[in-house]
Amino acid sequence: MAENGSPPPEFETDEDRSFFLIRLPMHERAVLTLTPGQVTDQVGTKLAPSWH
Repeated sequence: MAENGSPPPEFETDEDRSFFLIRLPMHERAVLTLTPGQVTDQVGTKLAPSWH
């Protein structure tokens, strides 16, 4: 991500390490385009507010 100028990934977990969350921020010049059917049930359909 550093090589293409993107912000670094962000990692989050709780004290018990019962989950983990990784945020991969988009490059400031990236354009997000989703077409119907592109996002699967396994990934989910919600986009993080930082993607808007």
